[in-house]
Amino acid sequence: SIDNPCSLDEYINMPEENATEEPLTDEDIIRLVQGDTPVLNEDQDSDDNSEEEPEVIEPYSLSEAIPVCERLLATLESHDGFTEQSYSFLRTIIRDIQLAKTKNVKQTTLTDYFTRS
Repeated sequence: SIDNPCSLDEYINMPEENATEEPLTDEDIIRLVQGDTPVLNEDQDSDDNSEEEPEVIEPYSLSEAIPVCERLLATLESHDGFTEQSYSFLRTIIRDIQLAKTKNVKQTTLTDYFTRS
């Protein structure tokens, strides 16, 4: 079934996307490509020249990431508007994390229980 059907006329004459920010000028695009000064958006103060340290986000361990992803999956499943593809993608991520976690485990050998003198 189609979640959001539209008429043929609406499909052919689709309304323009809503602009969320000012379009980039040629100079802005050149600066972005060359890696020169960043292009400021409306949320940034153009008078603020201070160099702020980027926020460092500590990554989760693999053991911590699995329940976070499972909770995200449960959240998505409890709300309308998400596709089965979204759920499938998240389940694949969870499986990949579990696989990576098992690959990182080092098996204990018998000699690990004995100390050398």
